[in-house]
Amino acid sequence: MKKISITLAAAMVSLWAGAASFETYVYNVCEDDTLRLDYYRPAQADAPLMVFAFGGGFMGGQRHTDDYDRLFNYLCDNGVAVATVDYRTVLLADGPESVATIDGFCNALYRAITVAVTDYTMATRYLVTNAADLGFDPAKMFAAGSSAGAITVLQTEISVCNGAQTALPEGFNFAGVISMAGAVCALGQPQWDAAPAPMLLFHGDADSNVPFDSIAVGGFGLFGSQYISRQLVEAHVPHQFHIVRGANHRVNSSACVDYRGEVLDFIRTVSAGSFTRIVITDDAPAELQSYQTEFTVEDFIRSNMQ
Repeated sequence: MKKISITLAAAMVSLWAGAASFETYVYNVCEDDTLRLDYYRPAQADAPLMVFAFGGGFMGGQRHTDDYDRLFNYLCDNGVAVATVDYRTVLLADGPESVATIDGFCNALYRAITVAVTDYTMATRYLVTNAADLGFDPAKMFAAGSSAGAITVLQTEISVCNGAQTALPEGFNFAGVISMAGAVCALGQPQWDAAPAPMLLFHGDADSNVPFDSIAVGGFGLFGSQYISRQLVEAHVPHQFHIVRGANHRVNSSACVDYRGEVLDFIRTVSAGSFTRIVITDDAPAELQSYQTEFTVEDFIRSNMQ
């Protein structure tokens, strides 16, 4: 990896009048890809840090959207540092024809998740290495993401728990994980060799992009928030699962705005060492009508390739 000075790489950027500013750093250079992160520094020293991965179906995406920025600024204003990070999006790296079949799509998706996890891990290592200069507490790092980014952070967490992340300091784990419409992928059922960090999971039960529960093809599967929550309940792992009844994949973005107070409370409570509960919140509109909750593999592929 090309080593880049934290001082020389930093650039102050103002988003808009009244919004928090952020500093941009290059955290890695991979072949032709320069990977950056934007760091929001709160007024408080030794703050908790949320490391955020954007959504985009592993085909694109960006570190900033209006909804993301509202969450980032809200957290920074309330004493939480934020790093929103690049990662390579390679689902279509071999061309559209590579995902024309179910097997081809699954193989391409597995590769894309692996690459994203590699980059997210490198960003995490960069942040840990430079924690003193950046002014956050490395013992209070929260992995967070939206959609493909949520898959990335959950997959990173399960790889940490299974001892597969040698790029990170020995014994490292995140203080908590925040997933907005995410899942883990596995060959067979996902296994956690060590107990995962406390989690905050958001998911709509009408999501046709990322499974609310699970979907499998042969030995390959994606296991969504409901499946993960069941595993955490069985293992007595503290977590909060916020179900949004009747909601589709929009929860991956709307959670940044509608439930940002819940995100802040989770970070504060976990950071204080007082998050010990299992809470499942069932959020349903007053006049909810019938809606589809069962989707085929073809439905998921179609929704993601639109």
